[in-house]
Amino acid sequence: VFIVNCHLTGGPSPEKRMRQVHDATEYMRKEINKMAPPKAPPAKKGAKPSDVSAPEVTSPPPRTPVVVLCGDFNEEGDTALKKLVCEGVVPKDYCTPAGIVITTKDKKQEF
Repeated sequence: VFIVNCHLTGGPSPEKRMRQVHDATEYMRKEINKMAPPKAPPAKKGAKPSDVSAPEVTSPPPRTPVVVLCGDFNEEGDTALKKLVCEGVVPKDYCTPAGIVITTKDKKQEF
């Protein structure tokens, strides 16, 4: 279980709030990847199935982590932050209705 309890920057800075949440979800993604079981080495070129030994111990399949993102987001309505959390992506050059460019690169999160 990953829990992020945040209190995001207030005021007219929607790009900062989105970056704060994106940074938190990127941190969680990296930590989850560290917990994944190691991948099996690739088979040698020309190896026959009988040449490949089975691992002595098998790991259970990885479970999808539970992620809780809560706190004071200091935003309401249809925002880039809501798009990132609910849809998983904010496209590059996304602008607010007030014309503020939120990001120049696609921002994604996979939770």
